[in-house]
This record gives sequence, C-alpha cells and structure tokens, in this order.
Amino acid sequence: MVFFTGKNAIIRLFYYALAYTVYSPKCSETFDQEYDYIVVGAGSAGSVVASRLTEDPCVKVLLLEAGGKADPLSEIPAAAFLLQLTDDDWQFKTTPQKRAAGGFQNRQLPVPRGKVSRRGPDRIGICGKCYARKVLISDQKVATGVEFEINGHVYTVKAKKEVIVSAGTFQSPQLLMLSGIGPKEHLRKFGGTLTHSANQKIFPPLSKFFFKSKKRDRFVEVMKACVYLVENTTAFQKIGAKMFQTKHPGCEQYKIYSDKYLRCLGRNYVFNLYHPVGTCKMGNPNDPTTVLDPELKVKGIKNLRVVDGSVMPTIISGNTNAPIIMIAEKASDLIKKDNPDRKNCNPEEQYKKEYSWFDWFKK
Repeated sequence: MVFFTGKNAIIRLFYYALAYTVYSPKCSETFDQEYDYIVVGAGSAGSVVASRLTEDPCVKVLLLEAGGKADPLSEIPAAAFLLQLTDDDWQFKTTPQKRAAGGFQNRQLPVPRGKVSRRGPDRIGICGKCYARKVLISDQKVATGVEFEINGHVYTVKAKKEVIVSAGTFQSPQLLMLSGIGPKEHLRKFGGTLTHSANQKIFPPLSKFFFKSKKRDRFVEVMKACVYLVENTTAFQKIGAKMFQTKHPGCEQYKIYSDKYLRCLGRNYVFNLYHPVGTCKMGNPNDPTTVLDPELKVKGIKNLRVVDGSVMPTIISGNTNAPIIMIAEKASDLIKKDNPDRKNCNPEEQYKKEYSWFDWFKK
C-alpha cells in the first residue's frame, strides 16, 4: 500500500524529476464583493469555464477551489494515482454495502477525488483552499452568489450574471442540496432548508450505484472468459501459465472459478475506475429524473448552471476527461450567448486591464 499512497521515496523522486514544471496558481489574497461569474471548482470543467469566460476583457470571474498548491505529480497523468490518500484527495468512501465490498474495511469502497488548483488569467480571482458552503438563492429563485469558508471564516460574494457549479460528480449535487435544491424528504431529514424541490430519483444514494444483478452476471461471464484463455489457449500453455489456486478470503465456501466463486469475487473485490457521472443529469426539462435542461441550467432556478461530469445522463465507454473538457467548452459558449452585454464596459477601464503591464514597466 505504500506505493499507492505516494509515500515510496524512490518512485516519487522519479516522478518529481519528470514533472519539472508545475503550473501552480497565484491565489488571490483579497477578493471583491461582486463578480460577473462565480465558478465553484477548478477541475477539468471549472478551470476551462473560468478561462473561457475571461476571454472577454470586461468580465471578472471568481474561481473557488478547495485544493491548494499543486503537487508536481499532478502534472503526470500516469502518476495521478500516487496522490490517492494524500491531502490532495478528498478520500471519500461509499456507504457500507450490504451485499458487496466484503473485501474492504467496513464494506466501503474508496472513491478518490482530487482537489488541485490551477493557473488562470489575471481577470480570474482564484481562491485556493476555499470551501463552498452553499449557493445563495433569492426568494425569486435566482442564484445571486456563493457562501464559502476560508480558514474558519465565512464570506459571501455576489454574482452579477451566473453561478457555475463545477464541483464534480459527488460534490455538485451535494452543494445543490446544501443550497436547498433536492428531494424535500431528504433535505428535511438532515435539517436542510428547502429552496427548490426535486424528484427523489434525481439524487440517489451512492450505495445504490453499484452491483446490480445483471451487471454481476456480466462480470462473471468476463471472468470466465479470462479463465478459459489461461487454461485452454496455446499461447498461455506455451509459457506454462496457470490460474491462481488460493481462494480469496470470503469466498472459500465455493469451488474455485465456479460461477458462484466468480460472482463472490465480483461482489467483494470490485473497485471503481475513477470516472463517476450522472448525478446532475441533463435532459428534457419534462423528465422528472433530470436536474438540468439541455443548456445545463438547474431547473426552476435562474442564473445557476452545473458544468462537469455529473451532467452526463449515462456513462460513456471511454475515459471521461476529454468529454468533460468538451462539455465545459460548449457550456462556455452557451453562457456567453446568454450574456450579450458581456463586452460592454468602460473603454478606459478595458484599456487599463489590457495594458496594465505598462505600469510595471514605468516603475
């Protein structure tokens, strides 16, 4: 486990040598009371949205991120797993599983989720180690800003145009519920203030995301195919390959590599592949299971969008990172289209922003 927690000195020195450049942001020491846009989360989606919106010189964006300075390993995709169970990982776990995850402590699967802040243009105010508490929503059901915490102090900042939630597949729906948007019975159970009621199907508990019987059967068929390849193909026989004959703990009662044994493995020793989606599903506004309309606007609330992997209605067949970046690019265009006055500002102020480096030169 030392290798997976990123504590192995030799391996880390090797990766540090490769990651010679780290694009750590310069976090803002102060922030304004109001911005045009507030983006919550500086991951693959949020960093793209914040950057694209500030292509317009009149626009100011506040980017809130729970992470701090980037670890050099974050610059190497293949080394990202070394950051698991470190301060750069939220270290989430699923709820205890009743019929699965028997090979894990407390029957809980680890769910790695990163928190690293990225560099941005000058018109982005980056607030590192800032924890969003809730989106501020008026009585007219309009998102007006964000309440967040830094070092135990709570602040509120207003958004003149929109709030964009890009906190990720687990924390975007969490932030919506902390803001009073979600299933009313769930919110009332935990003492939340209901702002906007949503269908119970929208935010299913994480414990229900795993191990449906049809998928377990598919696991068994795939594992049987692997066993067959090892035991019955010339290629494996030539190298003397044999199946492991020690039974996994918890499955000793079954004949090894029988359907029941493989089904036991599938239930107790599965792991996630780091690409969760679908907790803030986009789609037809009339569909009671959707959270967002096709333009990623939260149904029933004005000036509030969600932009990250949580908007995908279903999981795709490949890695989710590039599609999430694409979603952020498209969302940026949609946001700009809805705010045609974004280029209207004082010309002198615009000139000052674009050529402020002259002030440095004159010094």
